Amino acid sequence: MPGEKAPRAKRRKLEPLLEECGLGKEANLSQTLAGQEGSGSRSSGRALTAEQCKSLCLKLLERVELQKETSKLWSERDELVELLRRKRAEVEMLEAKLRARQLLEDVRQRLGQLLEKS
Repeated sequence: MPGEKAPRAKRRKLEPLLEECGLGKEANLSQTLAGQEGSGSRSSGRALTAEQCKSLCLKLLERVELQKETSKLWSERDELVELLRRKRAEVEMLEAKLRARQLLEDVRQRLGQLLEKS
């Protein structure tokens, strides 16, 4: 993945959802379950309903799954970039061998012509 800042950036994007579910840095599950105002509840001071928590958890799960898929795709991309680099190097080597073979064939023909003349 690009750079080491990606996990922090992901965390920043997920923090609002985590806090809404009562899972933020300073979340207190007992406060959330009791419906008290705290870091696990909305800024309005209302506790989340079960349906709201379920919805937020589904969103969070979707984001986590998307991040896993993104990570997998970046990894595959990196592997494909490396494979492409190796294949290009192979092509260059084969082209150089082909040029060398053509040069060798030209030299053989010239030598053959010179030997015929002598």
